Amino acid sequence: MHRRAIEGREKILRAEHKDTLWSINGVGWAFYGQGKYVETEEMHCRAMEGREKTLRAEYKDTLWSINGVGWAFYRQGKYVEAEEMYCWAMEGSEKTLRAKHKDTLESIYWVGAALYKQGKYVEAKEIHRRAMEGREKTLGAKHKDTLQSIY
Repeated sequence: MHRRAIEGREKILRAEHKDTLWSINGVGWAFYGQGKYVETEEMHCRAMEGREKTLRAEYKDTLWSINGVGWAFYRQGKYVEAEEMYCWAMEGSEKTLRAKHKDTLESIYWVGAALYKQGKYVEAKEIHRRAMEGREKTLGAKHKDTLQSIY
């Protein structure tokens, strides 16, 4: 359905229209759900690049695409690249949405996960503590995302 939407939206709207990019991102998530992480990466990169051009790097949808690329890298075992994407999303999110926003805290958590996978345990612990403390303040100590930060 997303592919059909992309085709129609590219014809009627244009390739870089926000709704077209939303559909491209949707195909990326469909690939992610199927475990097709290379294809996920391609679609999220396409959406990210289009969103950077038409929106801006710190726009919430752009940040979501940046995280999507990070998740694709992470699932492929490309932890350095994943860390770079998560850091980029985290910095943009802190600037736009602020430090305690749930999306910012999500990016912070994933920076820690990428660091952990690289064997950078001390740095990962510090980042995860930051995510956990932020989530405790904004979501509560017993929220599933706060509990996820504790491992």
